[in-house]
Amino acid sequence: MIKAPPEWGIEPAPDRLRILGGLDLFVLWFSLGVGLLVYAAGAELLELGL
Repeated sequence: MIKAPPEWGIEPAPDRLRILGGLDLFVLWFSLGVGLLVYAAGAELLELGL
């Protein structure tokens, strides 16, 4: 006889905690901007042969 697998694991966060505030959005976009600047700077350094 086949048994159903046990239901275990972590509980998802409640809906009231699944929001991004202003600081969260700032950190998210700032991190993306810095990452893109690092990528562009690396491309420039490769172009210069450094």
